[in-house]
Amino acid sequence: MVNSAATSPAWQPWSSTAGADKVLVLDATDAATDISMSNEELTLGGVNTAWTAAMTGLGLTPVEQGTLRAFFGQSASYSTP
Repeated sequence: MVNSAATSPAWQPWSSTAGADKVLVLDATDAATDISMSNEELTLGGVNTAWTAAMTGLGLTPVEQGTLRAFFGQSASYSTP
């Protein structure tokens, strides 16, 4: 992969202003890379809600979800934002 000024994104300072860039995206597949900035704001509550929805969608019980949280270093007792 060649990284040159012509292909690199213009990095902006982080900002707490609504709609401003807050996240550095480093993503890749076998075929492409995505290095960019995003104004998506991640919060603990939002990540927890997404996690719970995804794990519930897979059919995992709250106890099984807690086991996974503990495996990934989160408090197993944290179940609501």
